[in-house]
Amino acid sequence: RYRKATLPMLRRAREAAGDSGGGPLKLVASPWSPPAWMKTSRSMIQGHLEEKYRGAWAGYFVRFAEAFAAEGAPLWAVTVQNEVESENDRWETCRFTPQEERDFIRDHLGP
Repeated sequence: RYRKATLPMLRRAREAAGDSGGGPLKLVASPWSPPAWMKTSRSMIQGHLEEKYRGAWAGYFVRFAEAFAAEGAPLWAVTVQNEVESENDRWETCRFTPQEERDFIRDHLGP
């Protein structure tokens, strides 16, 4: 899906940004949820990332960034999670406490 819809749209946006005289388009990626099997809730909705899967989840970020860069859409930044403190029960989320977010970045995702 991303090759048919997302990447062509990003290419058009990058071209439009360049044509407008503005700076380059900066892409920021923000996930909604790790796979259910990585979470305490065993669901894409609610729950926390299990500590034992932090390295695997960081690997998803790396592969995603590499795939987009290979398609000419390099990421400028990533966030650990969209709405890290959301308690919603209607769509995909993953809760992170400030300490969990810090530890994930420090130990697995950061440089």
